[in-house]
Amino acid sequence: MKLLYVGDLTPGGTGLQRLQALERIGFEVRGMDTAPCATAGGWAAVRLRARLQLGPVVAGLNRDLLAQAAAFDPGLVWFDKPTFVYPETIRRLRHAGRTTVNYVIDNPFHLLPRETGMRLIRRSIPEFAVNIVPRPSGLEDYRARGAGTVVLMPLAFDPWTHYPPPAGLEPSVPLAYIGSPYGGRPSFVAGLAARGLPVSVRGALWRERHAGLAGGGLRLAGPVYGDAYREAIWSAGACLAFITHAHRDVTAHKSFEIAGCGTLLLAERSDAHRAAFEEGSEALFFDGVEEAAAHAGWLARNPAARAAIARAGCRRAWRSGYANEERLAAAIAEFLPERGSALRTAAARAVAARRAAVGLD
Repeated sequence: MKLLYVGDLTPGGTGLQRLQALERIGFEVRGMDTAPCATAGGWAAVRLRARLQLGPVVAGLNRDLLAQAAAFDPGLVWFDKPTFVYPETIRRLRHAGRTTVNYVIDNPFHLLPRETGMRLIRRSIPEFAVNIVPRPSGLEDYRARGAGTVVLMPLAFDPWTHYPPPAGLEPSVPLAYIGSPYGGRPSFVAGLAARGLPVSVRGALWRERHAGLAGGGLRLAGPVYGDAYREAIWSAGACLAFITHAHRDVTAHKSFEIAGCGTLLLAERSDAHRAAFEEGSEALFFDGVEEAAAHAGWLARNPAARAAIARAGCRRAWRSGYANEERLAAAIAEFLPERGSALRTAAARAVAARRAAVGLD
């Protein structure tokens, strides 16, 4: 089945990872990269376009999308965060007999501070044949906005990007956080450092907005992507993962990536996290800085136990259906049941082959 994948296809990004996973489970995929639309022009044009989703560049993207769909003739058009796609464009694709699917990893109804670009996404929800959401609250939010079929697809890791380190590679830092400084995360990592726990922090805006936190065991550096992101996870004995409560999330995306990379997951406690990983034997969870600090201190004193929990968490991630291929196959089977068995079989084979290739069998 032909599938046109419309989204940000920047190398190292999760959109490209999902496109490649769809290829591995049997779709004939053509990608249409929307990143050039987001970045065209100077900084003022970029900011205005992100806020308003208007203008000649946006109109050109919609014309190009319809032209590519007509030329490729896909049965399925998959949108990954269609920030710049008009509702009318989706309607025209549907009238041409194409199944349109919308996936947005962020939450269009519960935004972070300064988060923009959701106006067209919210308007377009009723136009899609299928809306796929990564959090349970999205099921009702999307239906209330007029969505028809809504499918839950939990967050995932990419086995071709997130995999364990080569034998003999040991962590160079005891504890790391890789991500953005949302909410109370700056004060949280500063609290760990104040308790004598060195923390390596990588991510956008930390040095720009929180440079005063550096020192005293807290090291700040810029963001990392793709292979560098995986290697930053490998460099840590344990990695922190926080839940984005403003988005109504129940797990962290990076929780599955950390575990898939073979590093110990030290994550904010939630029912969903505890369902995904056995607490104490496959991951460690915390409710606040005191509990996280206690865990981190214990891990530093017990490296053999840390390594054992990390290995168990990695096995759980790779054998429990948390890979992109498996998540996608299960979600698509909900609205294309006639293809479900073949998709699930292809996903299981792809992940099993990859598991063997990285030495996990």
